[in-house]
Amino acid sequence: MKVFPIRVLAACLAILVTIGAAAAQSDPLPSWNDTPTRQAIVDFVAKVTKAGGPDFVPEDQRIAVFDMDGTLIPEKPAPAALIPVMVDLQRLITEKPMLADRPVVSAFMKGDFDAVQATGEAGLNELVAIVTDGKSTEDFARNILPLMK
Repeated sequence: MKVFPIRVLAACLAILVTIGAAAAQSDPLPSWNDTPTRQAIVDFVAKVTKAGGPDFVPEDQRIAVFDMDGTLIPEKPAPAALIPVMVDLQRLITEKPMLADRPVVSAFMKGDFDAVQATGEAGLNELVAIVTDGKSTEDFARNILPLMK
């Protein structure tokens, strides 16, 4: 049995979730380049969705797995990429409680991303400045990279 890398598996399973829509198209992956990886995904999905076939997986037994490659990650309740920012911000608020009085920080920590967005570029810049203040690139990467695996 061939083992697919996690990104290929994630893409396969995402396709399973949307197979109904893909089946209606003549090309289920119209924006993908014609590569062996693409063909392996299409073949895999065809194999596991063919009712009565030896590799058929019933819908109620299908599981979708999403990788943090930026294309399939969830956006609710918060974009996954913001999780390390929230962790850092919570730690900083513990150290400096007055940060919680800033409207953009308060909205961000409550998960009110509409209010954060309403602060515009200035509000986002303020959040970035708060969580990166005094950090080297290496410090920032050390915090985020474990969450990206």
